[in-house]
Amino acid sequence: MRRIHHAIHIGLLAAMSATGETPSFENDYGRADIGKPWESMMAGQGLAGWHASEAPFSPSVWRREGDAIIADTGQATRGRLVQGDGTWAAYEFKVQATIEKGFIAPQLVFGISDDHASSHFLTYLAGWKTMVIVRRNEETHEDVKLDVVDFVMDPGREYDIVLKVRDHSVTSYVDGVLVNRLTLPEEPRGTVGLAVWGNDNSVVRFRDPKVRHYYKR
Repeated sequence: MRRIHHAIHIGLLAAMSATGETPSFENDYGRADIGKPWESMMAGQGLAGWHASEAPFSPSVWRREGDAIIADTGQATRGRLVQGDGTWAAYEFKVQATIEKGFIAPQLVFGISDDHASSHFLTYLAGWKTMVIVRRNEETHEDVKLDVVDFVMDPGREYDIVLKVRDHSVTSYVDGVLVNRLTLPEEPRGTVGLAVWGNDNSVVRFRDPKVRHYYKR
């Protein structure tokens, strides 16, 4: 772990020396100029461009407030809002996430199959205080935790969460720091999404969702 933090520190210093700026949210932690521009996932009014998944999810939990998408679960426990298509293969998917009420956690979903039966997602487990990448099968209700890392997410605080899917490699970053890393046996192509799953009467804010593509297949 000490080696990992040392490597992160050296990487941030290298980025600072190359650009003359201290790596931060504003300059994408030294990676603002990689030739792959960010694209906003907020288009037009309301939730245009997004599709709310039906049962076992609750489409009614979603609404838009300015530059944010709000998941307000009420009496529901699950919601998923998706965007993209089967050509999405190598990309970075980011959002500013805040747990505003309750204990339900934000999820970033990726590699959703065409029939929406299987997917992977990055999620925070409040009980374990960990950030986890999970493989989910909606037909068999099977969840497999593929990578589990100790992490604490405080309610009321906004976190810059980035999920990077590049070929078989999947990594997650929170506030510019590497958290999860794994290599999947298959390329997780498919739509991506925002999701919530947990206790009812919870509110999660997903602000300014963006994507930048390396390529599509």
